[in-house]
Amino acid sequence: MQILPSTALQECVQEYWTGAAGAADSRSVIGADPTFHIVFYFGGDHFQHLSASATRVPRACVSGANSIPLVFTSKGEWSSLHVVLRPAWGRRLTRMPAHEFTNVHVDLAEIWGHEGVSLWEHMAGTTTWQERCAMVERFLLRRLAQGPGPHPAIEPALLLLRQQPQTSMTDLANRLGWTTRQVLRVFDMEVGLTPKQYARVVRFQRAAKQLRNAPRRGMTEVAMSGGFYDQSHMIHEFQALAGTTPRQLAGYG
Repeated sequence: MQILPSTALQECVQEYWTGAAGAADSRSVIGADPTFHIVFYFGGDHFQHLSASATRVPRACVSGANSIPLVFTSKGEWSSLHVVLRPAWGRRLTRMPAHEFTNVHVDLAEIWGHEGVSLWEHMAGTTTWQERCAMVERFLLRRLAQGPGPHPAIEPALLLLRQQPQTSMTDLANRLGWTTRQVLRVFDMEVGLTPKQYARVVRFQRAAKQLRNAPRRGMTEVAMSGGFYDQSHMIHEFQALAGTTPRQLAGYG
């Protein structure tokens, strides 16, 4: 279920969404994503799998951008609330470099101490998603009142890459009036991905959305409109960023 944020938080929060599963064990693969999520699990045991190891996912945590497909398994009955932040606002809320959250989940207790633990405890004691979202909003508004917003140049840079993902590092730096070193440093701190990684993930997500909305659309057409060199290039990117093929994602491969 999708829940939209209040007007006061629309600049920071893109959306809330909820999930749930029964008692059976489950497995999921999350494709590359440039956004930060604040995640709350209620019930169950959850694990993130990297290579041959499995790491327990905290019941309340922050996950940053992921540049690779992430594999998760869950045991037992559970529900969850995901707070999807707009680009660069994760850094603003956590006061920590964005790269420290890339491809991992960090316990809220490590970020906000007792305040983070208390938030989860109060949410666990409520009965509706609307109440839980209201608690999260009050918490986030307090955090936002404590300091400045994202770097003023980061949103124009992200907008340019969303509109023109083929933009080179040199062109991006020239348009911003920065050196390439400054661009890399700001993206590392604010986004957790390099400009090339960000543009690559955005291009993948755009193509994936097209396939979900129109699964019978021609693969060559999706590849060309999505900014890929050809269909083979798109297939390679989907395998690298989602662990699947475009046809499989569209549901007929």
